[in-house]
Amino acid sequence: MRNFILVALTFHLLVITVVNSDYTFGDIISFPRKCAKISKAYKHFAVYVGTDDLFGQGKDKDIFHRIRKPTDGKYCVFGSLKKEPKHAIENYLDKKFTPSNRTDIIKHIIAMNTTEICGKYNLLKNNCEHLATWVRYGKAYVKQPGTVAGFFLQLIPGIKLHDADEAIKSISDEELFKILEELNKNSEVEDQCNNAVMLKSVLRNPTLFTCLAFLCSFFYMT
Repeated sequence: MRNFILVALTFHLLVITVVNSDYTFGDIISFPRKCAKISKAYKHFAVYVGTDDLFGQGKDKDIFHRIRKPTDGKYCVFGSLKKEPKHAIENYLDKKFTPSNRTDIIKHIIAMNTTEICGKYNLLKNNCEHLATWVRYGKAYVKQPGTVAGFFLQLIPGIKLHDADEAIKSISDEELFKILEELNKNSEVEDQCNNAVMLKSVLRNPTLFTCLAFLCSFFYMT
């Protein structure tokens, strides 16, 4: 029995990297951008919202971000990761601040999804990183970590978005509960599928499968 438990624990450690590779609701995602011949000039930022059409954006749109050129007069819009060849999780302020809970993140997205609150794009005062950090932390920052631009932005403090903070107070509980209910329902489905997904991922990965087979045979013989 003890050997069986060890195999199970080892299996969990082997596949946890596969599960953790997915983005979760509210994660900040960054997209590297070039300027002239500089490969790490700056980054574009967005917030991951998933593919469950929580805000009526369509299941093909899984990120929320602020763009330079408005779409139908809106600067804060939903987009798709499929259109971006390179992207990575960028919750770089998690060690400094506690991320907002799901309810507050939902409020922030609903508020910023209005033209009046989102405002026009401004490189220094109202850009994509300001939006992403405010949605996740409740305060807007522009640091551009790991980029050339970031070298010049280290001393700029975070800012409060007072209009946005006021706007979230008017969001109805009914609207929030509907989105939260959908999020919780999808989380339960994901939990039920995780074991199957992990096993499938391991079987498709020769290295993980070989390690698992070796460990099983080792514990069986002992």
